[in-house]
Amino acid sequence: KAAVIQGVKREVAVRKLTAMQLKRAKNRGCTLYVVRMIENAEEDNDFMEKYPLLRDFSDVFLEELPGLPPKREFDFVIEIKLGTEPISKAPYRMTTLELVELKAQLQELLTKGLIRPSVSPWGAP
Repeated sequence: KAAVIQGVKREVAVRKLTAMQLKRAKNRGCTLYVVRMIENAEEDNDFMEKYPLLRDFSDVFLEELPGLPPKREFDFVIEIKLGTEPISKAPYRMTTLELVELKAQLQELLTKGLIRPSVSPWGAP
């Protein structure tokens, strides 16, 4: 039995900002975020030195996310057809280091209240 989950796809605008755009956004009081992915922590040491623009505007970016977004008028809901059963699939294989990192990140998110434990059969296995 196959389950099809449908939803409305929204285009998310992710773009780079010029120094002038960043300055204007700061003056308007916008909240801005910098997202950066690294493969190992050693690369993180001289990050701000490589990008002087980020150093110049470091006061614009939050160190930590303040929490979950506010409640909206309409929360996202996935409607499931009656009789549909959860799909059970084994997690991807991970190295010991990857598993340790995953557990640490999950614990941090739990501690901050950004995620919560779930016993839903539709949750992760």
